[in-house]
Amino acid sequence: ETDDERPPAPFSRFDPKDKAKWEVDLFGIIESLNSESRHLVEDLPESKASEAKLYAEAFGDVFVECLLSKRWQLREMALKAIARRIAAKQPFGVPYANVFQLSCRFLVSKGNGLKDTVANVFYSSCELLEVMSCMETQLAPQQLMATLSPCLQDLVVKSADTNARTKDVAIKLLKALANDPTYGPAALYIVIIGVEEDPKSKKNSWRTQLAKLHIVSILLEVGGLQSQEKTRQGLDVQNVMTQAVVPGLQNPNNEVRNEAIAIIAALSCLVDDRAVIDEHLEGLKPALLVAIEQAISLKAGEEDSEPDSLPDRQAAPASRKSLVQSQPLGRSDSTRDKTAEIDALAEQIEELNRRKDQAPPGPQAAAAVEDEDDFTTCQFCGKQDPTWDEEALDKHYEESCPWLTCCEKCEQVVEIPFLREHAVTDCEARDPSDGAVVGSNASCPLCGEAIDPTEGGWTAHLLVAPGCPNNTRPLDAAAPS
Repeated sequence: ETDDERPPAPFSRFDPKDKAKWEVDLFGIIESLNSESRHLVEDLPESKASEAKLYAEAFGDVFVECLLSKRWQLREMALKAIARRIAAKQPFGVPYANVFQLSCRFLVSKGNGLKDTVANVFYSSCELLEVMSCMETQLAPQQLMATLSPCLQDLVVKSADTNARTKDVAIKLLKALANDPTYGPAALYIVIIGVEEDPKSKKNSWRTQLAKLHIVSILLEVGGLQSQEKTRQGLDVQNVMTQAVVPGLQNPNNEVRNEAIAIIAALSCLVDDRAVIDEHLEGLKPALLVAIEQAISLKAGEEDSEPDSLPDRQAAPASRKSLVQSQPLGRSDSTRDKTAEIDALAEQIEELNRRKDQAPPGPQAAAAVEDEDDFTTCQFCGKQDPTWDEEALDKHYEESCPWLTCCEKCEQVVEIPFLREHAVTDCEARDPSDGAVVGSNASCPLCGEAIDPTEGGWTAHLLVAPGCPNNTRPLDAAAPS
């Protein structure tokens, strides 16, 4: 018998003898997924023995070796296998309620599931979570939401990720759960608003607040506000203003403030009496009041042109006083000088907006109008391939895009200009002894060459021939410069 005729060596010690059918079938999914790559399933270290024991009864001992493997490909396959069994309503070693609880526990455990540093494993975790949300667990609604809440909190954190793909996947899943009547916007809001910024990453804490506000906007879009009958799905305007909007307006980051202003504009089209909004806005700076009023006016114009754009929309009042006219934001008539100052600022902003409208759109504006589900173009290097689908684009990100690289410690795909920042703030495998200094953005982390710390400077270094000398990804993988 020649080497070519011999069957390939087994990649695991799994023996179907004396195994229950569910366990054979479940591991059979991994065998199918692993048939070509044949990643070796190795024994887990002693340090993971107690953790593996938690899941062994539900999924099988050898299967758990894949679920907790140091090889991310096996972790991904194990998550896909569980999702397929649940979607097909096939059994496990324990009842579905236990499968749901154990899966949620795994997805939020340190370094696993939604906390996995490898993007592909995170995506598979989200796929599993979406399938789990439809499970017939027989759990009471309160118990179901309590079990799921830690997963939702991790999704909020991931929706603030610097990786665009990771952020989009997290947001889409949260939106899908908001549209599911089993959960709904009101229940999700309670969980989301309770997510706290990471105290170890103060520099980027604004990202979490921005993500929370963006998700609140989505929840308002899906469920609107609570009606007078206090429907379960809608949000409470007072809670939104005090817990989300006002802290957002007080944030020093401009993006966070703008998102808070956008929520005010959305609320203004949903409330019967705008006084419930205005009472929270006393004492704001005049320039911020002008920005709020402009956003409200713009939103009102959009609503007039699309009257049914929001679900269960409540009728807006026929006439609405402007913040820059009459008595703005509950202030007395004696503040005419302040009102005049607001008027002047409004005129200045309008003039700036007119100039901006006359300027030709930049590349970012042009990219913004592209279809968000267009998988034929890389948003980082600009390469286009009409044959790409979502999987092919992900592969380009992971292996070929010269704007991206793989973190040596955690294997997460990161933009090269932000590699140093990732190493000390986001990398889950970071060493605390490395210190907390991000380092200069004016030099390349791969070759050390001095860089103009702008988008143009990084583009010239990474995407224009000859490119970064230490970048292992070929420049021909990008769009021609």
